[in-house]
Amino acid sequence: MKFVVLMAGCVLLAGGGSVLLKHGLTLSGGFVIGEAGSMAALLRLARTWPLPCGVTCYGAAMLMWLRLLSQYELSYLYPLFVSSAFAFVLGLSWVFLREPMSPLRLLGVALMCLGIVLASRG
Repeated sequence: MKFVVLMAGCVLLAGGGSVLLKHGLTLSGGFVIGEAGSMAALLRLARTWPLPCGVTCYGAAMLMWLRLLSQYELSYLYPLFVSSAFAFVLGLSWVFLREPMSPLRLLGVALMCLGIVLASRG
């Protein structure tokens, strides 16, 4: 597979998985490790559809990430992945989770993306 397809798929699946996990936790009332009834809480989470879907997305993203790691340098891949995923999750969170988006955050994402472009050329 081509680099762009793998990287885009990885970003889309990991970012989408994060939003699904957050949505599922919101629907189910959250989860705290070590709380009384942790097994019951895990079962409740497993029955909340966005959580298994989010975990599945993460699993598929990991497979794509492993393929990318086997072919490219980590110092090139990681900043590209993190900045792309950050921008994607910011947009998804704003649209689907109704999280706030400020002009300062948008400027930060733009500067981050510009920095990645510059770093990738060097």
